[in-house]
Amino acid sequence: MEDFSKLFSQVQAAQGKVQKIQQEIQQRLANITVKAESGAGAVQATASGNGYLRSIDISPEFINAQEKETMQDLVVAAANLAIKRAKEREQEEMQHSAEGMLSGLPFNFGG
Repeated sequence: MEDFSKLFSQVQAAQGKVQKIQQEIQQRLANITVKAESGAGAVQATASGNGYLRSIDISPEFINAQEKETMQDLVVAAANLAIKRAKEREQEEMQHSAEGMLSGLPFNFGG
């Protein structure tokens, strides 16, 4: 029974470590900036690493009534690309943190 209690304590400690790492990752992602553009630079989108759109910059030559539909399409394309890049960065951060965390666990999942 003592071994189970020890294992349970180790699992709880690992859970606490995981939560702390997840918080740290979210903080790092909030400070990461990713940019994307569409229409050969006519529309640029900037997002945080955790996927929040920070800004849209539209080239002045696209701001007129005749180009409204084109501009809307370009904004959507740039925003989606920025969000995709943010998700990629999030995966990189998670993988990097998971590698460090798993190496410190007291038991081996891999066999």
